[in-house]
Amino acid sequence: MIKFLVYLGTAIPIFLFIRSVFFRPSTAVKSAASNLNKQIGYLALGILILAALVLIYTLLPMLRVR
Repeated sequence: MIKFLVYLGTAIPIFLFIRSVFFRPSTAVKSAASNLNKQIGYLALGILILAALVLIYTLLPMLRVR
């Protein structure tokens, strides 16, 4: 089993190198990946803003002075 993992560990970088040299992604794939990355960034920003608003809404009654 250890030999198999060693062979696999040495084969993965070779496979990735050969794939990157011979199978380059097209411009359409690069453009789609870029757009997806932007959308994921906007989604993450939206989730962070929503979490901040929930935190502020939760803590606001504690900070109110009577």
